[in-house]
Amino acid sequence: MPDRTSAPWFRDAWDKADLALFTPKLKFYRPDGSQGKAPANGTALFAAGPRAVDALKRAAKMRLGILAAPVTTEEISEIEVRRLTVAHLIREHMREQGFEATGMGDQAMLAIVKAFEDQGYRPRSPVSI
Repeated sequence: MPDRTSAPWFRDAWDKADLALFTPKLKFYRPDGSQGKAPANGTALFAAGPRAVDALKRAAKMRLGILAAPVTTEEISEIEVRRLTVAHLIREHMREQGFEATGMGDQAMLAIVKAFEDQGYRPRSPVSI
């Protein structure tokens, strides 16, 4: 399916999946053998059940895409949720100020949040998602 991660139907499918493989844009061949154009979106393949999970893992080992697994907030510790939320708020504030944090992944943002925490900084009010 198209990897339209903001679409409600995508999130519904994501919540039901055991594993997902995000692939590069797939190109298709026409009946005459000529190659068609790539679609505007990438593709996400969802696995449900152990056989499908194994298939996606094999595809990822062949470097055909990036694996991802849905994680619920119950599976994340309270402090991790708070850190991820603060990292998101920092990123949003940077964008509002005209800075673009391109290339700065969640791990880098979490390192910044942890550095603030190590210096004794804490959110003034409870942070929620």
